[in-house]
Amino acid sequence: MPYVFLGRPTEPKAPMPGQVVIPPGTMLCRMQGGDVVVGPAEEDVLDQVEDTREPPTAWVRSNLALSRVLDGWDEDDGQFEGNTLVLPGVGGYENPVYLCTDTTGACPSSLEQAEAGVKHGCKGVLSLHAGEHLYWLECDNVWILNAELQAVLPLMNAAEAALSAELCRRSEAVLRAELPRQTAGFVPMVTRAIVGDDPRGFTRRVTAQIRSLAAEGRDMSAEQVLRIELDDWVGDQLDVACATFTAEVLRDQTESMTSQDLRQLVSTVVEQARGEGGQAEPDNAVRMLGSLLQGRLEGERDDLVDQDLYELFAALRDFMAALRTNFLAAVVGALLNGYRRRGSAGGRRHGSAAAAA
Repeated sequence: MPYVFLGRPTEPKAPMPGQVVIPPGTMLCRMQGGDVVVGPAEEDVLDQVEDTREPPTAWVRSNLALSRVLDGWDEDDGQFEGNTLVLPGVGGYENPVYLCTDTTGACPSSLEQAEAGVKHGCKGVLSLHAGEHLYWLECDNVWILNAELQAVLPLMNAAEAALSAELCRRSEAVLRAELPRQTAGFVPMVTRAIVGDDPRGFTRRVTAQIRSLAAEGRDMSAEQVLRIELDDWVGDQLDVACATFTAEVLRDQTESMTSQDLRQLVSTVVEQARGEGGQAEPDNAVRMLGSLLQGRLEGERDDLVDQDLYELFAALRDFMAALRTNFLAAVVGALLNGYRRRGSAGGRRHGSAAAAA
């Protein structure tokens, strides 16, 4: 009978192995999803997640780990298609549960070893369930849709929507005001990283590239060369910096709302929840909003945070594109000034090294 491992994906920590071998006879179906809802009236869990099935033969892959998101489940429920459900930290399984926990080198580390008969002998899944058909379900949250949750679900959905809209509104305003200043301050650091410890060497490299292109019949200025060479790299640097800053701003706004009066959102939450057939009272709405804020800050509702970040990037797409264009122009301008200055000085000493620009 197949086994279903259900939990939140976790990065394997040292000294656990980074790579593992799925031995012949064991089939691992890795499946991923956001929120999973379990309950007698819900669709099968396997149908709620995305199948990322891999070949049912031996192969080498990254080690995987799952942490607990559910403390237990009614085995009489048929929502797992009769498969055996395994939960990290429940029924003798460790939390987190790993594919392989070998730290001594005893388990197979190559396809050749596995095919030669070397078996897993650790406390990981590949040892405990060798030769089995395994479903590895990774999800952010598991909701048990019992009568209690069904009663509060409209209120929770309304609170999530109202809170996300408010956090995105506040964060977007901060980002539009602060990102231009942040990126302007980032220009000198990026410029230094490109030039390195040898400014004149950088000038010579650019000049050599201009001459090489000219020999091929492609006449380009120093500015054109720099723009072409740096477009992707500078853009990637800016994307990383903007993504980091966006996440920081969203968290700051979340923290600030924990100390503010949330009643400004209550009427919206109550109205929407009642529109969905829920029984919502203002005091319950305030408590739900506060609970969601804490869940975001404590990492229990990363699904909501990820969705907000997606919404922010979508709303700021044109703004970010203009920011990237301006940032590249600023970096190229700073490099070009230094190039021309050093090139002119070199030209006075050695002939015109900068003439090709």
